[in-house]
Amino acid sequence: RNKVAIVTGAAQGIGKGIARALGREGAVVGLWDIADHVHDTAEELKDSGSKACSYTVNVSDIDQVDEAVHQMSDRFEKIDILVNNAGVALFSPFVEMTIEDRNRVFNVNFNGMWNCTRAVMPGMLIRRYGKIVNISSVTGPRVATPGLTAYSATKGAISAFTRALALEVAGCGITVNAILPGFIDTPLTKPMADDFQMDQRAFSEWLG
Repeated sequence: RNKVAIVTGAAQGIGKGIARALGREGAVVGLWDIADHVHDTAEELKDSGSKACSYTVNVSDIDQVDEAVHQMSDRFEKIDILVNNAGVALFSPFVEMTIEDRNRVFNVNFNGMWNCTRAVMPGMLIRRYGKIVNISSVTGPRVATPGLTAYSATKGAISAFTRALALEVAGCGITVNAILPGFIDTPLTKPMADDFQMDQRAFSEWLG
């Protein structure tokens, strides 16, 4: 209650669910997303009684990240919680994946998490309080899926980053944890039905 939280990739899917849960528990939630409908999602939360605001942010752009953190810090005087949820998944056989696609996956999934964490950490260190939650995946750290080499690499890197940073700031009142979900039926995963050669109904039932 009365904590100030940032959730990246919050316009839909897992991020929207996380933002809704934090708002329901009394946090002030800043919803970040590259998609403009993040503002509609924030309005939904406010209509349900939550305290929410929204920012159009590309997490792979460090200048945009720094500016959004600056705006939120000025408005609310602190940031207590960061949930690094923004991510992309591109199916492609390894030899067919372009350098541009590889870079996009790394820039959003890993560099985006790094940028956001780096932006909020100084304030958390000053206040000696902070909660950082990184959304990794079972794909990479635990299991593998053909066609997801870049995605798997970024999620494995997120888990390794989480362990290292958690040890580094453990004595500063800051916790750093990762959540490793499996496939969940969200707008991000729906396009994967074609990759698994399933229709949407069968794919949704499989995910369930």
